[in-house]
Amino acid sequence: MKITTGGEIVVKSLLDQGVRYVFSIIGGQMGTIYDAIGKNPSIDVITPRSETSTALMACGYTVTTGLPAVAMCTVGAGVVYEVGGLIKAWLDYLPVISIAPQVQSYKMKPNQENLQACEQDLLFSPITKFNAIVYHWERIPQLINRAFREAASGIPGPVHLDIPVDVLFKHRFLTSQRKKRLLPPPHQSRYIGPIPGDAPSLEKACGLLKQAKKPVAVIGQGMGRAGRFPQIKACLERLEVPFLGTRLSAGAFDAEDSFFMGDAGSFANFEAGRKILEQADCLLIAGLDPESQQILKIAQNATIIQVETDPDALLGQETAAPVFADPESALNRLAEALARRKGRKPVAWKNKALKTGEAAAQQVLKAADGPIRTAFELLDGDSLKDCILVADGAPAAFAPAFLKSRKHAGGHIMDQGATAGAGLPYAIGAALGNPDRSVILLCDKESLFHHLRELQPAEELGAGITILCVDAAQGPNNAADLEKVLQGFGCHVHRAGEKISMANVLRHKGQAGAVLV
Repeated sequence: MKITTGGEIVVKSLLDQGVRYVFSIIGGQMGTIYDAIGKNPSIDVITPRSETSTALMACGYTVTTGLPAVAMCTVGAGVVYEVGGLIKAWLDYLPVISIAPQVQSYKMKPNQENLQACEQDLLFSPITKFNAIVYHWERIPQLINRAFREAASGIPGPVHLDIPVDVLFKHRFLTSQRKKRLLPPPHQSRYIGPIPGDAPSLEKACGLLKQAKKPVAVIGQGMGRAGRFPQIKACLERLEVPFLGTRLSAGAFDAEDSFFMGDAGSFANFEAGRKILEQADCLLIAGLDPESQQILKIAQNATIIQVETDPDALLGQETAAPVFADPESALNRLAEALARRKGRKPVAWKNKALKTGEAAAQQVLKAADGPIRTAFELLDGDSLKDCILVADGAPAAFAPAFLKSRKHAGGHIMDQGATAGAGLPYAIGAALGNPDRSVILLCDKESLFHHLRELQPAEELGAGITILCVDAAQGPNNAADLEKVLQGFGCHVHRAGEKISMANVLRHKGQAGAVLV
């Protein structure tokens, strides 16, 4: 028999779910959680310099590893700042788990006056798939397991739990029998496996695709990334249909994907690309997101096949063949049907679509200014082959076109309409999860400065990243000397005019390096 706190139950539940890192800035209300983490070598706390970065680092970690990540901030003021980072997880369909303490349960709903009290559940409600308040010590494992299930099931996304401080600090006797009842194995609380889809829906989709002369596929929602159907790449090769990736998925594909036309945004904004979409007679969408919805508006002559892991995301009457299945199972079934198709394959259409994709990418790259083109020249060759690239600020608009015809280990494009400067903490999270890979942050000075202070914990942790920064010329509106600032954070700084190679810069893993263009 053992005396156990609510905080210890939280940590045990996280360990059972495979959590390795908790990205957190401490508050006194989380004392029992930190005590429990300190006693267990299998889980660590990563402490950024702002609450916003807890969620952004968790995003970078989970999207590049497929492993669960937890963001944890203190009651009131802490979670208010965390929201700005968790929006990134919401917009990018990332299963980040947010946990926060709350004031004593007897001071909640309605709130009794308290220095840090606020309606945290209402604050997180618009940007989470699921959020709940854990009012009782015994419900901690149940609701943590449910949070993980909700985050990863169907269309993934962030979730949030509030745990009142009296629940976290409550001490209870825990016998081995009671512990077994309270903490069931995670596999008992959620299904992890294929969703094969029902036969009639798949048969209809197969029939439509076999009849198509000008098919196009669009992959979205981050499908293709680690932990989000990475085998879809091989499925698309077997399918032999030219395809686009939205901003969230385009970076999962590269020069080795022979049917990849490029990112959907660049392709749709290119006149010849728009014509291809208007001429398409069948549009296969796997993972509907805002960009693929824009493609739908252009491809109005196409018959729609939609594959979703959540039946609620199916469009209904707009879709000729709605398929509730995981994309790997569905695309493999479609590829088998196409392999048995009689007659000639639409080779001319495929070649035309792929050439148009290449032309669209080249048009985008021509519009880049000199410093951004110089940055891409530094990245050319074999330097990207085993690297993860995170693009933020002005270069993010051009990075998908550049990555299309290069080999890389993953490209991640920050949305300029979302959390400003997300790239740096996101890249640090990626570096923590991928110590054997080089992580490059391609950015401009403005986006870098939003969270520049996060270089300090990155240096302490040995989470080395290479910053390739497009540095604007010095002037009255750009007074900071970026080179000296980065050196102050322990970065080895090079200027693009020097005789350097990215291969040499990337060699120093575990150390932060910067190249200024």
